[in-house]
Amino acid sequence: MIIQPLGCRVLIKRKVIGKIGSLYVLNKSQQMKYNIGEVAAVGSECKTLKVGDLITFGQYAPMMLDISELEYYGIPLDKSDDEESLLLNEDDALCILLKNEDTIIQ
Repeated sequence: MIIQPLGCRVLIKRKVIGKIGSLYVLNKSQQMKYNIGEVAAVGSECKTLKVGDLITFGQYAPMMLDISELEYYGIPLDKSDDEESLLLNEDDALCILLKNEDTIIQ
Protein backbone atom coordinates (compact mmCIF):
# COMPACT_ATOMS: atom_id res chain seq x y z
CA MET A 1 0.00 0.00 0.00
CA ILE A 2 1.17 3.50 -0.78
CA ILE A 3 0.39 6.45 1.47
CA GLN A 4 -0.59 9.53 -0.57
CA PRO A 5 -0.53 12.81 1.37
CA LEU A 6 -3.36 15.27 0.73
CA GLY A 7 -3.12 18.97 -0.03
CA CYS A 8 0.26 20.54 0.70
CA ARG A 9 1.48 17.75 2.99
CA VAL A 10 4.51 15.55 2.43
CA LEU A 11 5.45 12.09 3.68
CA ILE A 12 8.94 11.94 5.15
CA LYS A 13 11.09 8.89 5.87
CA ARG A 14 13.46 9.61 8.76
CA LYS A 15 16.34 7.33 9.70
CA VAL A 16 16.53 6.27 13.34
CA ILE A 17 20.02 5.47 14.57
CA GLY A 18 20.00 2.70 17.14
CA LYS A 19 23.72 2.21 17.33
CA ILE A 20 26.20 4.28 19.34
CA GLY A 21 29.79 3.38 18.51
CA SER A 22 29.94 -0.39 18.60
CA LEU A 23 26.97 -0.74 21.00
CA TYR A 24 23.40 -1.33 19.88
CA VAL A 25 20.79 0.60 21.83
CA LEU A 26 17.81 -1.54 22.76
CA ASN A 27 15.80 1.11 24.59
CA LYS A 28 13.66 3.15 22.16
CA SER A 29 14.02 6.29 24.28
CA GLN A 30 17.78 6.29 23.68
CA GLN A 31 17.61 6.11 19.90
CA MET A 32 18.99 9.10 18.04
CA LYS A 33 16.52 10.90 15.80
CA TYR A 34 17.71 13.72 13.58
CA ASN A 35 15.41 16.32 12.05
CA ILE A 36 16.51 15.34 8.56
CA GLY A 37 14.45 13.14 6.27
CA GLU A 38 13.84 12.17 2.68
CA VAL A 39 10.59 13.07 0.97
CA ALA A 40 8.80 9.82 0.06
CA ALA A 41 5.52 11.24 -1.30
CA VAL A 42 4.02 14.68 -1.90
CA GLY A 43 0.46 16.00 -1.99
CA SER A 44 -1.13 17.46 -5.11
CA GLU A 45 -0.73 21.08 -3.96
CA CYS A 46 3.02 20.92 -3.16
CA LYS A 47 4.99 23.38 -5.24
CA THR A 48 8.46 23.39 -3.68
CA LEU A 49 9.25 19.83 -2.58
CA LYS A 50 9.48 16.73 -4.72
CA VAL A 51 10.07 13.03 -4.05
CA GLY A 52 13.68 12.32 -3.21
CA ASP A 53 14.49 15.73 -1.68
CA LEU A 54 16.49 15.64 1.53
CA ILE A 55 15.02 18.23 3.92
CA THR A 56 15.33 19.51 7.46
CA PHE A 57 12.31 20.26 9.64
CA GLY A 58 11.47 21.46 13.14
CA GLN A 59 11.40 19.10 16.09
CA TYR A 60 7.67 19.42 16.80
CA ALA A 61 6.41 20.03 13.25
CA PRO A 62 5.83 16.47 11.93
CA MET A 63 3.16 13.98 12.93
CA MET A 64 4.50 10.43 13.30
CA LEU A 65 2.52 7.69 11.55
CA ASP A 66 2.23 4.58 13.70
CA ILE A 67 2.82 1.74 11.24
CA SER A 68 1.80 -0.92 13.79
CA GLU A 69 -1.62 0.74 14.11
CA LEU A 70 -2.11 0.66 10.35
CA GLU A 71 -1.13 -3.02 10.27
CA TYR A 72 -3.67 -3.71 13.03
CA TYR A 73 -6.40 -2.54 10.67
CA GLY A 74 -5.12 -4.87 7.95
CA ILE A 75 -3.21 -2.33 5.88
CA PRO A 76 0.04 -4.00 4.73
CA LEU A 77 2.97 -1.59 4.52
CA ASP A 78 6.65 -1.96 3.78
CA LYS A 79 8.42 -1.07 6.98
CA SER A 80 11.96 -0.95 8.18
CA ASP A 81 13.19 -0.96 11.78
CA ASP A 82 15.56 1.92 11.16
CA GLU A 83 13.01 4.29 9.56
CA GLU A 84 10.06 6.34 10.76
CA SER A 85 7.24 7.68 8.61
CA LEU A 86 6.33 11.29 9.30
CA LEU A 87 3.63 13.53 7.87
CA LEU A 88 4.57 17.19 7.52
CA ASN A 89 3.11 20.38 6.01
CA GLU A 90 5.21 21.69 3.16
CA ASP A 91 5.54 25.05 4.95
CA ASP A 92 7.17 23.32 7.96
CA ALA A 93 10.17 22.22 5.90
CA LEU A 94 13.05 24.51 6.86
CA CYS A 95 15.43 23.84 3.96
CA ILE A 96 16.36 21.43 1.20
CA LEU A 97 19.81 19.89 1.52
CA LEU A 98 21.43 20.03 -1.92
CA LYS A 99 23.80 17.26 -2.96
CA ASN A 100 25.69 19.26 -5.61
CA GLU A 101 27.20 22.72 -5.26
CA ASP A 102 26.15 23.64 -8.78
CA THR A 103 22.45 23.01 -8.09
CA ILE A 104 20.69 26.31 -7.44
CA ILE A 105 17.03 26.76 -6.58
CA GLN A 106 15.52 29.74 -8.39
